Amino acid sequence: METKVIRYGFQMPDQSRENFKFELSANNLELKGSLPRCLPPWTNLVFHQCPICPLAPDEHSHCPLAANIYNIVQRFDGLKSYDEITVEVVTRQRWIAQRTTAQMGISSMMGLVIAASGCPHTAFFKPMAWFHLPLASE
Repeated sequence: METKVIRYGFQMPDQSRENFKFELSANNLELKGSLPRCLPPWTNLVFHQCPICPLAPDEHSHCPLAANIYNIVQRFDGLKSYDEITVEVVTRQRWIAQRTTAQMGISSMMGLVIAASGCPHTAFFKPMAWFHLPLASE
């Protein structure tokens, strides 16, 4: 089955880089192989589980959304939302680069991750993840 690869690269204010590679499965429109081996306690499903979450803790040890954003949260720790960064997004069809704020660049990537995380309540965004248009304006 086909896989779609989306790469996000961030040039930070100190000129360091953070790179992310996301693989979307054409089969279920969810992220493939992106979860870290060791997850912190706040990603456990029973840690402040959403009241309307249909997932059962005996079948799902971790919240799929929290587990998928953990690397993002960890790697951008200390960055201010208004810090100027350069974001590059590469797919098979396009290459997009923009100088913007951390808030705008990271929120574009978070839109992709949240939609394709496996959370039952964001599942209706999955088609948008497949046709992800990064850094789009209203």
